[in-house]
Amino acid sequence: MAIDEQPLGEGLRLGPLGNNWVHLCIDMQRMFAEATEWHTPWMERVLPKVVNLVELDPARTIFTRFLPPYCAEQVSGTWRRYYERWPA
Repeated sequence: MAIDEQPLGEGLRLGPLGNNWVHLCIDMQRMFAEATEWHTPWMERVLPKVVNLVELDPARTIFTRFLPPYCAEQVSGTWRRYYERWPA
């Protein structure tokens, strides 16, 4: 059964969604889907499912995005060490 054919929240392990549900969509960006150093192989498989969720009620979807720094000096702590090791 497709996501748009089942009642909202049916089959969820912790029960149906309440009236104030939101869909938090983390890092669904082209840089992870295309042939970049950030490529994530599962993005192609996951994208249609994310689109189905967004289409349920677009106003309830909150998108985040990852913004890598231009250089390691723009960040601090663990992120700085990460980008010093992998500058791309």
